[in-house]
Amino acid sequence: SLVWMELAMFAAAALIYALFVGGGGVPFSFFPLGAAAGGGAKAGRGGSEGKGNGRRPSDAELGKHSAQEDHKRLMAAWEQAKGLQEAPQLDLLKVLDAMQKLGKSTADIAVELRSALAANPALLAGIATLPAALLRDDSVEMLDVILCLLVEHGHAVDIAAHAGLMAAQLRRRDYAGVAKTAARLQSEALTPRMRAILIAAATHRGCLDEALHHLQQMAEPAEGAKSPIASSVALQILSLAARAQRMAETTQELRRMRARLDAKSFDELLTAESRRLKCLTACRELLDAGVAMGVPRGLSAYHSMARALGQAADSEGLRSLLQELEADAKNGPTGIAVSEPLALALLEATRAVRDGNLAFHVLDLHRLACAGAPGGKVLCAVCGTLAACDLDDDACDFYEKELVAKGVSSDWALRSSVLTSALIQSATKIGRTELAQRLSELASAAKSGSVGSSGGSAGSGSSSEIQRHVAMIKAHTRERDLNSAAGVFSKLQASGVPLTCVIYNCFLDACVQCGDVERAVAHFDDMKRLNCVDVVGYNTLLKAFLSRGCTEKARDLVKEMNARGLQANKVTYNELLHAKVVAKDRHGVWEHVSEMQAAGVRPNSVTCSILLKLLAANSTPSEVHRVIELIEQIEEPLDEVLFSSIIEACIRIKQLDQLSNLMRRFRQQGSFVKLPAPTYGSMIKAYGQAGDVARVNELWQEMEEYKVKPTSITLGCMVEALVTNGHAQEAWDLVHKQLENEERRGCINTVIYSTVLKGFAVTRQIEKVFVAYEEMRAKDIPCNTITYNTLLDACAKCNAMSRASKLLEDMAASCVEPDIITYSTIVKGYCVEGDVDRAFKVLEDMKSDD
Repeated sequence: SLVWMELAMFAAAALIYALFVGGGGVPFSFFPLGAAAGGGAKAGRGGSEGKGNGRRPSDAELGKHSAQEDHKRLMAAWEQAKGLQEAPQLDLLKVLDAMQKLGKSTADIAVELRSALAANPALLAGIATLPAALLRDDSVEMLDVILCLLVEHGHAVDIAAHAGLMAAQLRRRDYAGVAKTAARLQSEALTPRMRAILIAAATHRGCLDEALHHLQQMAEPAEGAKSPIASSVALQILSLAARAQRMAETTQELRRMRARLDAKSFDELLTAESRRLKCLTACRELLDAGVAMGVPRGLSAYHSMARALGQAADSEGLRSLLQELEADAKNGPTGIAVSEPLALALLEATRAVRDGNLAFHVLDLHRLACAGAPGGKVLCAVCGTLAACDLDDDACDFYEKELVAKGVSSDWALRSSVLTSALIQSATKIGRTELAQRLSELASAAKSGSVGSSGGSAGSGSSSEIQRHVAMIKAHTRERDLNSAAGVFSKLQASGVPLTCVIYNCFLDACVQCGDVERAVAHFDDMKRLNCVDVVGYNTLLKAFLSRGCTEKARDLVKEMNARGLQANKVTYNELLHAKVVAKDRHGVWEHVSEMQAAGVRPNSVTCSILLKLLAANSTPSEVHRVIELIEQIEEPLDEVLFSSIIEACIRIKQLDQLSNLMRRFRQQGSFVKLPAPTYGSMIKAYGQAGDVARVNELWQEMEEYKVKPTSITLGCMVEALVTNGHAQEAWDLVHKQLENEERRGCINTVIYSTVLKGFAVTRQIEKVFVAYEEMRAKDIPCNTITYNTLLDACAKCNAMSRASKLLEDMAASCVEPDIITYSTIVKGYCVEGDVDRAFKVLEDMKSDD
């Protein structure tokens, strides 16, 4: 397969290095044949050395020639080789590179090679050596051309070259190219790895039939062997099968190939497909496929099933699902916990199938998950479901025993007029007039916005009515429902309540947020006609113009605002500055800053955060100094957002000294704020890359002083900073210190330990490498491919390849799959130790395993 082919190239390169480069020999001639001995070759243009003396230039002399001259020399050698009758001593890979550097396209090169082969068939042997090198260099298009040429001339090609090409095409998302490459081969020549690549390409193209055809052609993996079908590909196949309603045969084939599914990805697929398909059968089949392939049903699975059962109004199916959950609940903590989102989905399905008795089952399951204390949302949903299913007595009893007794009724009357109305109808139907009256009063109080109060003046009533409508408009705006927001505004206008700038600005903002600028402009014109405009309204419309790049309209709007006697405020200037920063108009930014200062408007934290985004690596020192001066002019205390922006900017422009000075100054002034762990992580990483270990340690100490709990990422940055600067032992000591702290123990992960391993590997401390590795295993910290590659690299560097076989056994036992780097490192290690036979044995074993 691709892996052993690449490693064969690596081993060959190692041998060539040992035989030729290590011994000072030069295996190939890169000059016109006879140039060294014939005495008639001309020196390159512009070079005086060797001119006319007939000798071959030395390597040192060649280094002085331009790359262009080298390419021309190679092409001259190529032209001479085409006229010979035997295979020339010529590095064809460099010839191809020269052709490309001299402007030839891939198609032109293909024509040139065909012409050369027609003139000198002996070139075919040299061309046959190119696939491995092209594959190594990821020259996919050229590799395709070479393989086509070899097939055309009947030359045998290693199947691994075709597999490598297909893998590279898949990597580049050239799915049609994968199929085209495979079509050049006999069906029986396709290896399992190539079939797997074809399946992945077919699923990306949405071709289920093609994917299933290749699956059926593959032999069942041996017992205990890993499936050649990747988890992500298996998920894509199931998605196509669900849409085509061909789950049974697809699942059967995937199970035969022992394909495995990632539980989280499968849940995401199930959720997406259940929403898209809206088909109970398809949802069930997908669920069954997951179970058959070893994915236990999780919360997402039950949530999707509940949605599908509700859409299908399948009462029996829902009852069966609840029975399954009840049986699972008996498993205690290991069972499925019916969380609030799942409970609400089950109650929605219960309402859809109109079987209110099931609501009590759902509530009992939810009580087990929430320690017997369900929230108001679930309680109201149960009550509403009972009322919707005409269980009027149960609904009213539940309301009084659960909602009223727990103080939920008043709060939810404000949020759910539908529930209140349903309960009033239920109470009226069964003759519970007192309850109906109380509910009616509660609804009236909620409508007037005075739940829990006892009246008020007419002015306060008008104000509360406006506030209620403001809240309704904002709610519709969040849902991008401008028509409903307009309906609320129109209804308030018709009510006769005196309107203020607040409600006008609220609807103006709704128009802007929903993207209807024309309507916003028309509404703003009405506001101006009614003389109900203020700076807030102008800023809202200004933001709309600037976000759409209407700079002229924005400029006119500011002039109009000034003409009305309204002073531009900080929000106005911040919007203008933001637009200029986004447009990278530095001159315009500082013009607005000057205008702002002339108007006596002092900058705030938002202003400075915007200006900090302007700073880049090419910013002048004066520009940086000016921004810092503005930060120092801020009247309010520095907040966490601004401080983080300052840090981010200093790191971006690589002025860490400036950052240190600023932090020191702010601390002395008492303006220093407690920063979050991720911000410390960014600073530690930056100082670590700059090699300032002292500052790295200062920052960590500062975190400890301010009692900032590090995250795993922050700790990872600290460990990386120490390791990168040659302090692997300090990094390991730090890890041990965190392990002693129960709260921080959870921050230690695979990445952090792998970094420590890398530090010891770089310094060739092989014993410490394995002590740390054994410590990882003892603490049940999982090792991944990177971990094992780091360990193997340490073995290779320290001539300790005797430990490699045990590491590979550990990898297999941990179900960690080796990659190309793993095998390359092993081969390199054996070559360094001089055990070339062992290196080739590794390659052969890989080939036979494939």
